Amino acid sequence: MGPLVTVGADHPAPRYGSVSDIVRNPLEFTHPSIVRRLRREDGFTWSEFLLVVVFVVGLLAVAVMSVDGIRDDTRVSNCRDALRALKMATEQFHSANDSYPINKSVLVESGIVRSDEVEGWIIEFKAGATEPTYTATGDCA
Repeated sequence: MGPLVTVGADHPAPRYGSVSDIVRNPLEFTHPSIVRRLRREDGFTWSEFLLVVVFVVGLLAVAVMSVDGIRDDTRVSNCRDALRALKMATEQFHSANDSYPINKSVLVESGIVRSDEVEGWIIEFKAGATEPTYTATGDCA
């Protein structure tokens, strides 16, 4: 080790060396950047950890809301498709028999439509009506 150059009364000039130099004589290395480097510990502080947790929770909340929205859109689309299939089957039955079916099971038994294609809807005939009324049930209601 070379001689130290004095800067001021009792403060030696900053000296940069290896870690072994610092361990042998830590008082020679008092430059603020060296002191910060020596005091720093590996890992995260609590504030950094909490910031990451809050960020991850926020991302999860957005993802869950998006998935719920997609689920709702899918349910609505499935109900709309089931209604379309029921209306088409009803019209097909009407064209073939010149009358409307009394309920959904007539359409299923005649093979025009499968029961799983028209789930969530029922056919109703109001007094004096010339066409059926479709009513949503279950998930489509």
